[in-house]
Amino acid sequence: MNSWGAAAHMTNNDHISFCGNKLLCWDKGRKRGSRHQIPACKRRLSWLRGKEDRASVAEFLKVRTMLQILMEMENLFWKERAKEFWLEEGDINYRFFHNAVKQKRRRSRMTGIKMEDGSWITDRAKLEMIAMDYFSSVFQAKRSEGILLTSQLIKIICC
Repeated sequence: MNSWGAAAHMTNNDHISFCGNKLLCWDKGRKRGSRHQIPACKRRLSWLRGKEDRASVAEFLKVRTMLQILMEMENLFWKERAKEFWLEEGDINYRFFHNAVKQKRRRSRMTGIKMEDGSWITDRAKLEMIAMDYFSSVFQAKRSEGILLTSQLIKIICC
């Protein structure tokens, strides 16, 4: 349907309003038409179920396909509706899970290292040096490669 070119004498605002009304009617029929058609298809399938002539079997297959399409449309409608509601209202569990993640992040944050002698190191510069020494000995790479590698690891770990 060409709703935009309805009448040549209409202003742009009239065209937009007319087109919007046509789209609204189209959208209502598209989304919820399945609600009324599904029971009709089910009744028709029940009536056709016992028939064995060729025309009835063909119609049964056609109606069954139509019912599947309508059911998919209905499911899509409710899926979109639920998402729309969630976006507008928010999920009750969102705040709970978000707070749980933040709390775990706080608990997991490394703020210091306990040394072999039992002392704690919490100074960031000293922590970086200890990590650099540790990874240098672990990877036993060439000196230049080891410094480059461990400095990159420090950036990843500390930042």
